[in-house]
Amino acid sequence: MRDLMQDVRFALRTLRKTPIFTVLAIITIALGVGANTAAFSMVRGVLMRRPAIRRRRPPRARRPTVRHAPDVRFSVPEISDYRRQVASFAAVAEYHSMPFQL
Repeated sequence: MRDLMQDVRFALRTLRKTPIFTVLAIITIALGVGANTAAFSMVRGVLMRRPAIRRRRPPRARRPTVRHAPDVRFSVPEISDYRRQVASFAAVAEYHSMPFQL
């Protein structure tokens, strides 16, 4: 315990001798802690929480029938062509189902 107090006093004396270094060290630590907190807050807010979406069910009389699309397969170049050429959609998305074993 005595050695710890001696080390703390020595550190404080050293920091008092170089005020510019002390200020820069404090600012650097504060920026690091702030950036780390912001990054983890974003990860927690975006990835770890459920989205707050309220789903409203349509009335039973208007419920549409579910139709399944046929199993149509496109290659990656074809999907790129569709993205470039189709102007009637806001965007074209693709889905890959690749079963595999580890």
